[in-house]
Order: sequence, then C-alpha cells, then structure tokens
Amino acid sequence: MKYENKNFKNFLKGFGILVAFNLFYLNVVCPIAISIGQVYFISVNVVIICNKRGLDVKSLSSTQLDEIISLSIRSIK
Repeated sequence: MKYENKNFKNFLKGFGILVAFNLFYLNVVCPIAISIGQVYFISVNVVIICNKRGLDVKSLSSTQLDEIISLSIRSIK
C-alpha cells in the first residue's frame, strides 16, 4: 500500500510541475510573443505607409507618427 501511495505522490508532483510550466507558458510567454509580433507588424506597416507617402521615417513629427501608427493598426485588424 505504501508503494502505491508513493507512486501517486510522485505522479501528483510531476503533474503539478507540468501544470505550473503550462500556466507560466500561457500567461507569460505567449502574451510576450504576441506583443512582439504586433509591434513588428505595426512597425513594418509604418515603414510601408511612409514609403507610399514619400516620407522619411526619421523626419516625422509626433502627430504624423501617431496618425500613421493608427492607420497601420487599422490595416492589421
């Protein structure tokens, strides 16, 4: 009986480690990866829009950059 109880405790310990790893992955790693992807696509669209308008990205004012970012966010959705 003690042998089965020990195996069950080892199983629960391993299962708990897997659950903790899964929760860490879903709550930390996935949102960070998704955010990095969104920032990348927004920056690519900002460069594309600037090229279409004939603007240099370095010379944009803050309001122009805000307008272009909002345009690129709308084009991604």
